[in-house]
Amino acid sequence: TFEAACSAAHEIPSMSYSRTTKAVLIYLIIVNIADECSGFSYPDELCRPDSRASRGRRAVVPKFTRRKGEHCMNSDDCERHLCCLYSNNTCQPKAKLGEPCSEDQVKGGCYNPYCPCLDWLVCVNGRCEI
Repeated sequence: TFEAACSAAHEIPSMSYSRTTKAVLIYLIIVNIADECSGFSYPDELCRPDSRASRGRRAVVPKFTRRKGEHCMNSDDCERHLCCLYSNNTCQPKAKLGEPCSEDQVKGGCYNPYCPCLDWLVCVNGRCEI
């Protein structure tokens, strides 16, 4: 269980193992915890008790931010200054002043054919302005 794994992690003596060994042990504990979750799909997922008492445990996916060129499903996957382009599902830079832009998402947080403007700019007639 999660509680047992956590208490086991706290029992690791700080001077007995290298950082690498500790990291491997913690990773194995997390994988073991995630394996107990129903519906888990990634070894990085953690699980915690579901707020609905009858549901048991559920997987919780930590939020990761992806960098330029990395695969994405929507713009929430990307770093703040990037968006997810629908055409190739990769994180790309948001448009700068004078660059072409798209205002509206085409599908679930993706943009096509351009990213929206950086936060302090406005997309007017397909170009970023102040």
